[in-house]
Amino acid sequence: MFHRRLALLLVVLALAMGALAARLVDLTVIEGPKRLAEAESRLIRRTWTPTVRGRILDRKGRVLAMDRPSYSVAVAYDVLSGQWARREGRRMARRVLGEAWLNADEDRRHQLETPFVERYRAHVSRMLDRIAEITRTDRADIDRRIERVIARVGSVRRAVAGHRLESMIEQHLAGGRGLTDDDEARLENAAETPVAEERAAHVIVEDLPDETAFALRRLTTRRVPVFAESESGAGVDVYADLLPGVVIRDATERVRPFDRVDVAINRANLPGPMRGDGFETVRVSGLGWHTLGTLRTRIFREDNEHRRALIEADPGIRRAWTTADGVDRGRYMPGDTVGQRGIERAKEDTLRGLRGIRTVRLDTGQEQTYEPVPGRDVTLTVDAMLEARIRAVLEPGVGLTTVQPWHGNHGVPEGETLAGAAVVIEIDTGQILAMVSTPSPAGDSRWVEDENPPSYPEYLNPYVNRAVGVPYPPGSIVKPLMLAEAARRGFYTLDEGIVCTGHLLPDRDDVYRCWIYKRYGLTHSPTGEPVRAAESIKVSCNIFYYTLGRRMGPRVVADVYHDLGVGGAFDLGGVWPGKVGPIEGPGDGTDLGISDAILMGMGQGPVTWTPLHAANAYAALARGGAWIDPKLIDDGTPALASRMLEFDPAAVSQALEGLRLSVNDPGGTGCTIRFGSGRERIFNTPGVDLWGKTGTAQAPDLRFDPDGDGPEPPRVVRSGDHAWFVLLAGPKGEGPRYAIAVLIEYGGGGGRVAGPVANQVVHALIDEGYLPGAASVASGETP
Repeated sequence: MFHRRLALLLVVLALAMGALAARLVDLTVIEGPKRLAEAESRLIRRTWTPTVRGRILDRKGRVLAMDRPSYSVAVAYDVLSGQWARREGRRMARRVLGEAWLNADEDRRHQLETPFVERYRAHVSRMLDRIAEITRTDRADIDRRIERVIARVGSVRRAVAGHRLESMIEQHLAGGRGLTDDDEARLENAAETPVAEERAAHVIVEDLPDETAFALRRLTTRRVPVFAESESGAGVDVYADLLPGVVIRDATERVRPFDRVDVAINRANLPGPMRGDGFETVRVSGLGWHTLGTLRTRIFREDNEHRRALIEADPGIRRAWTTADGVDRGRYMPGDTVGQRGIERAKEDTLRGLRGIRTVRLDTGQEQTYEPVPGRDVTLTVDAMLEARIRAVLEPGVGLTTVQPWHGNHGVPEGETLAGAAVVIEIDTGQILAMVSTPSPAGDSRWVEDENPPSYPEYLNPYVNRAVGVPYPPGSIVKPLMLAEAARRGFYTLDEGIVCTGHLLPDRDDVYRCWIYKRYGLTHSPTGEPVRAAESIKVSCNIFYYTLGRRMGPRVVADVYHDLGVGGAFDLGGVWPGKVGPIEGPGDGTDLGISDAILMGMGQGPVTWTPLHAANAYAALARGGAWIDPKLIDDGTPALASRMLEFDPAAVSQALEGLRLSVNDPGGTGCTIRFGSGRERIFNTPGVDLWGKTGTAQAPDLRFDPDGDGPEPPRVVRSGDHAWFVLLAGPKGEGPRYAIAVLIEYGGGGGRVAGPVANQVVHALIDEGYLPGAASVASGETP
């Protein structure tokens, strides 16, 4: 019996020891490294120092975006509201008065604590005086800001409590119980809980220079006596923070030095009815908004996941971004900014700097320091002042983008403003010199996304980049490109003429019509003489290009547009890639019919692109077919053709001749503009050679529902045609140097509306020294 009990005891002991051993193995082998790391982390103290985001520069080194270091003073809400003084005063009264406090009722306690609370309130008041003195801020301004903070937080608390009470009452009634006065009082009390704003610190002084912020930050570590030894009841001084609840925040902001620019417009260069003497100063606001983009302060999990993926995939990035123990010095922390759109987003990894870090081991005293590394600058190919001049031209106050009586616009009422875009590309390099879209959000130093320029209707979204992000039908501007492509593919020979009968189908004069037949009942072949290559562009004959489209058929026409960049996304971010076929279709031309091919031959039908596509396609034509992808970021690499379109040089020559005649021959659609009974030339830029084409592209109605969910269908707010004008420009006798595309939404006629804008773009190139000529005004800059 004894031996059996002993054996049983040994078994129990063995099981207990086994369990302990298993746990020991678990703690030391399995969880050991993790627990060791946690223990060691408690022995490590890290101190971070801020860095700055890289700058964004234009092609001439002008700063378009930069960080401006600054600091702000924030104070805990309970200090601002007086809660801290009441809490500390009550605690001090209880400590000093002892039995007298304990034996008193609530009213008596309130009387007893009042002198102590007042002492702490006086301490807070002295703190605010000290902050006002050090920051050179009027104390009255600080008090007014505190009042606004308290009012705002109170409003938030009441709103939250109200929503919470409604929910609690609904839940109570859902249980089948009645609501008594006691129930309602109980629920009201339960609904009154603190909100996050009451636990936060709120800014009372902004925009402090470094030395002031550092002086205040040193004071935040000091403590001073509030009650002397004789007053404390404990035989010792009672201390409090010199600046209770004060936090000095890093409030570095992103500033845009060219956010607002004054530009002089020479009214002598404007069309006849708008012409005047002297210069008009136009203030451009929010310059470059669409290109530069914006920042957000909300950090998403994906932001740090993106950084971790880059660090794991690239040893070079890992060495540059992390410390020896693997800490990412550029990781996102609360309050950080991250690129939201535009260049700020596309080049986030380049612009983002690396914080400095000082690591101290508390057990050994060993220190390791990494100095902060500022983000790298990004240089753009754009010229800020060229963009400013173009933006000024597009401002409604100048009048070119305000519907005028001579526009003949039947889809937009006279006097309303028109949205638009302009792109300028340097032909030899493919660099984008200007990319402008209007309307644009009114800018400010913080670039908040909540301002809609009042001069534009609500339905014209200012946040859309119309230069690259909106689909537009090409219209007639595609005709010279279609000529070169048809000749290249063997569907047209340059000695061939095509008779313009006014309508493509012999027995149908109501479809596939030439614009001149539709408007005046005339044709481009009044004597039966066929229209030839260069002339077809000069007079913009639709029948000529309907015929080419029918010959090529849907699959070839689709390939033509793909050759011209439609469907291939440019590496710029936020770009509409263009589409061949219906928006919902595959985009490869398989869903097109012969009627689509006919229309697409002259730029209508199911095909869309952007002003950037148009300018770049014309630049390729000017190069003889060499395709260079448009470039917005100047990374120092040379411009190289990514492919050759293999145009017939003779076809290119004929296309350029047609473009030259279009803007220089009185019979060209892009040469003159009519005002009443008179005409004048669209372009008044001596010393510059021009090749250009108008386009009047049929557009779908613009519909708008202000509520977004109204019972009625959205109303039509704009209808009609988009106005295009695409130009090649160069010094006299030296060939094309710049490609320019102008698009005015629902503007109507390309020559009447987009033409005068294109003329002003050429003047802007002259004023900024890109083209020869008498500059309208010295190219000063006044941001």
